[in-house]
Amino acid sequence: MKQLLPSPEASPYARGMAWSLDTRIPLTFCTVAPLGDGVATALLVEAPPAPLPAGAVAQVSFFPGPSHSPACGCCGGRSGAEAALDRLFEARVRALCGWFDRVLVIVETPEAAAEVAAALREDAATAARFRLVPEPASAHPEVPAPD
Repeated sequence: MKQLLPSPEASPYARGMAWSLDTRIPLTFCTVAPLGDGVATALLVEAPPAPLPAGAVAQVSFFPGPSHSPACGCCGGRSGAEAALDRLFEARVRALCGWFDRVLVIVETPEAAAEVAAALREDAATAARFRLVPEPASAHPEVPAPD
């Protein structure tokens, strides 16, 4: 059987080397979309969506709320957030929209935010395609303290 790990005779660098490459699409909750920073961005928003803002390459929306039954022909019982992220991913890989390097989630209600978080935590397809990253500092402009 072929050995896949570095042999004991390998250099100390090779023995201690660990690979950590996460190719999932970064997904970030934001209150303000930082679209002018040169990163190709798609948006996940609560329905009804506003027109696609300048600087975004794609936008999908969803209605938060209970999903249909597990045998449903339209969604298979997946939540609105899971289905929206699925549509966004498929549009990316099928070149139905511009290529994007991140997804910004802009939701107005706690229910919608909880549904997206649950999709990342509980849906295998969503978790395999997207990863949650912290909100960029540019989404919260510094507000000077009052004198």
